[in-house]
Amino acid sequence: MKWNEDHENDNRIVDKTDWFLLDDYKELKENAGVYVFANDNLDVKYIGRAGQRRMVLEHIQVFEIYSAICRGKDDGSTKVKVLYTQNNERSIALEADLIKIYTPTNNIYLKD
Repeated sequence: MKWNEDHENDNRIVDKTDWFLLDDYKELKENAGVYVFANDNLDVKYIGRAGQRRMVLEHIQVFEIYSAICRGKDDGSTKVKVLYTQNNERSIALEADLIKIYTPTNNIYLKD
C-alpha cells in the first residue's frame, strides 16, 4: 500500500523527516519515533519504532534503522522516513496503528 501523507498529521507526531535514501544516512534526532521503509513508489515495506535515545546511538548514526536493515527488514525498500513522537508510549501506539493500516510485507511477525 502506498504511503498516505495524511498519516503524517497524527497528533502523536511532533516532527518528521522528508523521505531519504536508505544508503543516505543523515543526522537524526534522539527522540522516540517511528520509521517507515518504502520503495521508490512509496509502497510501504516495513514500519519500525525507536524508543527515546534509540534512534541515534554512539558511532551508529541511525541505530534502529541500521539494526532493521541488518535483520533484512529493508527488503524491497529504497527510502526511509522518520516520524518523531514525544515518548516511547506514543511511538508504540503509532507503530501499531500504522502496521494495521499498511500491513507491510516485511512486518510478517506482527501479522495475525
